[in-house]
Amino acid sequence: MLKKIIVALLIATLSVNAQDTIRVKINPVGQFKKVMIYSVVGASQKYVGNASLVDDGFKITIPNRSTSGMYRLYFDVNNGYFDFIYNQESVSVTFDADAPETTAIFDVSEENKIYQSYLNSIQTQQYKVDSIQYAYFNPDLKPILIGQYATELHKLYELQESYEKASEGKMAFDFIKSNEKYYPPEIIASPQEYLEIIKTHFFDYIDFSNNHLMQSSFFVDKAIEYVFYMNEAEDKEMDTQLKKNAIEKIMQKVEGNFEAKSEILNSLIYAFAGQQNVEMTHFILDEYYSKLPEEYKSEVFVSQIKGMIKTAIGVTAPEITWQEGGVEIKLSDMSLAQNYVLVFWSTSCSHCLVEIPNLYDFTSKFSNVKVIAIALEENDGDYLEITKPMTNWIHVLGLGKWENKYVKMYDIASTPTYLVLDADKKIIAKPNSIEELEVFFRGY
Repeated sequence: MLKKIIVALLIATLSVNAQDTIRVKINPVGQFKKVMIYSVVGASQKYVGNASLVDDGFKITIPNRSTSGMYRLYFDVNNGYFDFIYNQESVSVTFDADAPETTAIFDVSEENKIYQSYLNSIQTQQYKVDSIQYAYFNPDLKPILIGQYATELHKLYELQESYEKASEGKMAFDFIKSNEKYYPPEIIASPQEYLEIIKTHFFDYIDFSNNHLMQSSFFVDKAIEYVFYMNEAEDKEMDTQLKKNAIEKIMQKVEGNFEAKSEILNSLIYAFAGQQNVEMTHFILDEYYSKLPEEYKSEVFVSQIKGMIKTAIGVTAPEITWQEGGVEIKLSDMSLAQNYVLVFWSTSCSHCLVEIPNLYDFTSKFSNVKVIAIALEENDGDYLEITKPMTNWIHVLGLGKWENKYVKMYDIASTPTYLVLDADKKIIAKPNSIEELEVFFRGY
């Protein structure tokens, strides 16, 4: 009896300590030498492990007690990645690097086999239904499409139901159920009416309290899709209002799930800041992010975001000061021109030494444009000699070069860097080259 108990305890111990492995083969073999795996929670990612190419594939051991959820395999420095389910089982997958989502074949992992099969099948059937609906917007094709729509929609419902039944008891069920897309029971004649119906029912099948979905980027992906692709307009004011309304609807759907709210808001804020959309960035920060419980906010994140938009178009340029005849002059106090050009350059930049004289000649043609040239230098060296002929410009010597305070204030990563300001010192353009700067002023 004692021997049986010992054996049972040994088996139990081995089971607890067993580690799952992720085996990956990427075609063409040998193109990538290393992969990394992260667990995904909303907009956040946590490093799990990495592996180098051995023979024709990669093998990564998942640490004990790793959380079940969606994991992300990075295989390309240019953001090449592939998501898969990890639910306390080993995974073996082969896919093509140029189309991982559609070419993935799972040899091991029942969760991923059924979910991958679902994605491939449901997307094909959704495309059929969508194609019929879009074709129905053409008046000449309407009579023959009503019956086709009903038939293909019925097939779609049956397909969805079959995968939900087949995945019961698995984590894949939660993703399959939430991936269901609403379709009107009858074909719609108006594109606008159709869009409004889809928007109204966009979140019908999503359970924002589901922990498995939280352990993925599912909520974030759906929020991004809804805000940026389901709510857009050519008119800027209308586009902004649509997006504000969309965000309000998402926040109502998420309700008291502050973890999901935080991740969704983080991703939306970052997306708008990346677009240099100052209004929407501040709107979300002020109306939603600031009202989260303290444990779901980050001062570091807010600081990073504000740094991303501090030189966005429409923002007042950070203050620049310099001395003229022993008197401190401020950029904000100037009233010499209709437009100002800030150019950050350096005498040690060979590219600058070509562009700056050309820029001087070009801007000299405009009486209502004033150039403030900030030279980022280690010392004054050749600075005075080079700038001496450029009498129409205001010259500011920025000693310390990359450590100069204006580098951080204006987020300067290379020289030359150009910014165009209006009379109120608001940034109105950020040309990437002297050619773009010239085009701006020729058409201004």
